[in-house]
Amino acid sequence: MKPNKQLEPTYLRYIYDGLLKGSIHPENAAELPEGLIGLYEESFDESQAVQVRQKLLERFAIWALLKKEVSAAFVAEVLGESEDKIQDFISTYSSWFNSPESGKYQFYHERLKVYLLQKLSEGEVAKLNNLIVDFLLQKVNEVKQNESVSYCFENLSFHLFLNAYLAGDSDLLAQYCLDENFKKRQFELSGYYDWEEKMMALGVEYFSLNQNSICHHIVFEKTKIHYKKKDIDLILSLIRKSEFDIVLNFFKNTNESDLIERLKLAYFYILSFQNCVPQTAQYPHFLSCFVYWI
Repeated sequence: MKPNKQLEPTYLRYIYDGLLKGSIHPENAAELPEGLIGLYEESFDESQAVQVRQKLLERFAIWALLKKEVSAAFVAEVLGESEDKIQDFISTYSSWFNSPESGKYQFYHERLKVYLLQKLSEGEVAKLNNLIVDFLLQKVNEVKQNESVSYCFENLSFHLFLNAYLAGDSDLLAQYCLDENFKKRQFELSGYYDWEEKMMALGVEYFSLNQNSICHHIVFEKTKIHYKKKDIDLILSLIRKSEFDIVLNFFKNTNESDLIERLKLAYFYILSFQNCVPQTAQYPHFLSCFVYWI
């Protein structure tokens, strides 16, 4: 290994863990795999049984397909395995993961995702993505909010898009792009229209490339989001319900760039807050957020 070689964080973590565990000797550089690819390949020992290597690859690939950090319990449920087994897997390959949120994990490096998915055929990727889709579809009608429900309403559209791209099955993508109840729940869980916008963008991308007439309907739905963001009745209703965090999302995400227009908008929100909410204990904080935004 050259002295001036730029080392990736994942590779450095591997060396650090190896030195601590004694699996790497500090005076034997020959024990080190050559860079990231060598590190990845070392995990797939050719002496392992084919079934063992395939199971290992499936666990890795599920994480490569997921759009954000998730818990061991989430992946265990997708794969139909025990949470303890998945937690042991994470511990064994801890240098491959980081944890942006306590108890949730994602791969440390995007190159790892690419490398892992390239080791699978298109059909194998589609099969694993279908496992995720089937799992998420079970969460669509769940009332209680939890990790898997939130992931479903944020990212189901991505996995349906991937399903359409890999297998040509686009019916569910079209269905959910036009499902008002699904979009309403997206808003309730996220407090804004970000998740719906991502879903519409994926729908437009897929169906426009395939010149499908459903694209016109999805474009129309996507256009409606612009007007929903300025729905005065909805904003007043949210203020009456004391949904102040959601109201602030509307305010902070406005695209008005002109100072006069921003002041007008702020004035509207402040008047609405005063008129709709008898208890004004939260008013100073609400006002300070507006002033900061302006």
